[in-house]
Amino acid sequence: MRLAAVGAVAVAALATAGSSSPSLRTQAVEPSTLSEALRVSARLGPVPSATRIQLLLSLRTPAVAAALRTGLPSAARTPLGPSTHDVVPALAFLRAHGLRVSWHTGDAVALASGGAAAVERLLDERLVRYETPGGRRFFGEEGQPLLRGPLARAVTGVAAEVVEAGDAG
Repeated sequence: MRLAAVGAVAVAALATAGSSSPSLRTQAVEPSTLSEALRVSARLGPVPSATRIQLLLSLRTPAVAAALRTGLPSAARTPLGPSTHDVVPALAFLRAHGLRVSWHTGDAVALASGGAAAVERLLDERLVRYETPGGRRFFGEEGQPLLRGPLARAVTGVAAEVVEAGDAG
């Protein structure tokens, strides 16, 4: 399952970069959308593989799916939390890709964390660092990440943030 860039790995701010000209940074208008940010930002290169990234995974819930399919009355008779039948294999898939996972039965989100290289293998995408004209640094994927196997059945969206920066290289 391919996700649109906004619904997949969201742009995550790494840090506000220092600038040799602070007055230029304060005058720059920051982009308001991912597509605009990617269009106007300088590409800094790949995210270092040692960078630790945390993923927030939005899990498919039967009640939401039922509401979208048939309307709210049928959703009221559907269990609220995600199905462990779908989530447990997705968590095992994340672990098999070298990520640490955290999820409690019934929660609509799960957390996964690991090195950038593991996240890239998981999503089958290269993570790239960017800097906006205003000096804000973020990362995104080069294309559209792919949620494969059990992730495609259990996950509806992914957001990411850097929890520990690796060497810029």
